[in-house]
Amino acid sequence: MVSVNSVVSLLASCVALLGYLPVMSYLDVAAKAALPVALAGGYWCDRRRYYPASGLPSTVLTVICFLVYAGQWSSDNPATPVVNFLAVLQAVRLVNAKTPRNVLQIFALALFTLAGSSLFNLSAIFVVYLLLLLALIAVSLVLLTFQSVDDRLVLPTNVMRKIVVSALLMPIAAIPLVLLFFVILPRTQYPLWNFSQASAVRSTGFTDRVEPGQSATVADVATVVFRAECIPLGSNDLYWRGIVLNEPVGSSWVRGPVHAGERPLPGRGKVVKQVIYPEPSVNRYLFALNLPQQIFGVPNERSGDLVFQRKGRGESRVRYEVQSVLADHVAVAADIDRPFYLRLPQEISPQTRALASDLARNARSDRAKLDRILGFFARQLVPLRNYRSAGGG
Repeated sequence: MVSVNSVVSLLASCVALLGYLPVMSYLDVAAKAALPVALAGGYWCDRRRYYPASGLPSTVLTVICFLVYAGQWSSDNPATPVVNFLAVLQAVRLVNAKTPRNVLQIFALALFTLAGSSLFNLSAIFVVYLLLLLALIAVSLVLLTFQSVDDRLVLPTNVMRKIVVSALLMPIAAIPLVLLFFVILPRTQYPLWNFSQASAVRSTGFTDRVEPGQSATVADVATVVFRAECIPLGSNDLYWRGIVLNEPVGSSWVRGPVHAGERPLPGRGKVVKQVIYPEPSVNRYLFALNLPQQIFGVPNERSGDLVFQRKGRGESRVRYEVQSVLADHVAVAADIDRPFYLRLPQEISPQTRALASDLARNARSDRAKLDRILGFFARQLVPLRNYRSAGGG
């Protein structure tokens, strides 16, 4: 014999968990811990049919959470507070009696929370969660009709099995709803089922390795790397910092370890806040206006040369905020490791050495040398532009 009330309570917990798992990594600490605690507390309450949090305590907690997350809401950050609040509401309902009304509220909150997960990351796993959620809700709705007649109803195991199997066939009717979600939910430029293959032609864009002299096999693409919101700035201030390549390896420049003594000092200059929306990528480097001081909204680590890397996997869609100081150099608390940054590649042509010596001759400071180098590269760009104009490239 199986209690209908126990099965409904179990299904309600499973539905709430399916709505919670896709957004778990985007919740704050309180909201992230609320649902696991509520699942355990709800099980304890259901076993004893004792619900100390129902009534006024639930109402007071809901109002407090609403005020907290409403204070965090802004047009720049609309999704996170709402999803946090939905997760907390699910937790509150789980520690209350599993009446038909409360169970239906849990189902609605789970669906809204799952839909909210698409604002952070939309992938094939979303469809899996949605189908499982609809299947469990279909079974629960059938059992709720029995519970509404008698909340202490007990059915034979074989009868319960037949009811569950019959109810599982109902999600077929939900296919139009799945198609509706597919149309209205935001989509990325990447397909859900993306089995990418390596291309024989390299493309321009972000890379953690630069190999001079290999531009002949590089093709231009118009792929968006990230989008940013900030106050209007001049073109000379729009210098985006992602990775700093500091070590020659063979004929390439790569990123090596940063000297342990380099500790960046607080920057001096105009403070600019940005909101960054990077496209999903395996790249873990976080882009920001030069010079970034702090990054909020995604777990990250900062190196001594103000390069920020995202912790964990970087393929999901995220949003983060940056506080930068507009400056042209990184001030450090100790002297930088000049031999580390000034060492040359093992293989370098005599022509390159001669050019470097000529550019540095009679220069009174490092700044003067840098200005000469910038001028040299600027002069090389003029014939390149003329060539492209003549060739139509």
